[in-house]
Amino acid sequence: MKTSYLALAIFFLLLTLSLSNASASHFIIIDNETGCILQEQGANDKFPVGSLTKIAVAITLLDWIKVSGNSLDAAAEVPTPAAPQGQGNPLGLQAGDRVTLRDLLYLTLLPSDSEAALTIANYVGLKLPNKDQLDSVGN
Repeated sequence: MKTSYLALAIFFLLLTLSLSNASASHFIIIDNETGCILQEQGANDKFPVGSLTKIAVAITLLDWIKVSGNSLDAAAEVPTPAAPQGQGNPLGLQAGDRVTLRDLLYLTLLPSDSEAALTIANYVGLKLPNKDQLDSVGN
């Protein structure tokens, strides 16, 4: 199952790179079956893990959907802390906007929308057991 998530993440990365005119200064493309590096540029450079966090949010959402039996068609409300956080909000999400989980997933992975990721974390965090009384995103 983890392999399919990795393949999904690589698919979204390749789709984003192929659909945009922007060029990536650092990337690595690996054949999922052989582990062979197909192409790389700056693959060993260190960077903050913001995009990996968004991938983790996406995996958490997909796992929760599978376990809970909920649907990606459910609508989540953008929470007040999510809007706006600067340049990480390409769609311009505002507090109170209602967006399907499917659209939030796409926004999180394709244009790397921070508000979409925070909305997913808030929505799922409110639905999970919370024995430590964390806020919804922390949960």
